[in-house]
Amino acid sequence: MVNGKNLPRLSIPEGGTSLEEIERTFVELAMHQANRNQTQAAKLLDISRDALRYKLKKFVSSIQKMKK
Repeated sequence: MVNGKNLPRLSIPEGGTSLEEIERTFVELAMHQANRNQTQAAKLLDISRDALRYKLKKFVSSIQKMKK
């Protein structure tokens, strides 16, 4: 239990994963659950809207770099 909130049981894939990939997945899930509403997604993640916008920008730029 973290901050009094129950999290679903999670496991790390056998081959491992990066913390950035986990963060990206949670941001995507929150955005989907909040119907693309950044304010609501930020609340789901317990971060500020500005922090969410920074993460969204970071992930978009990393995807663009991978495409080059």
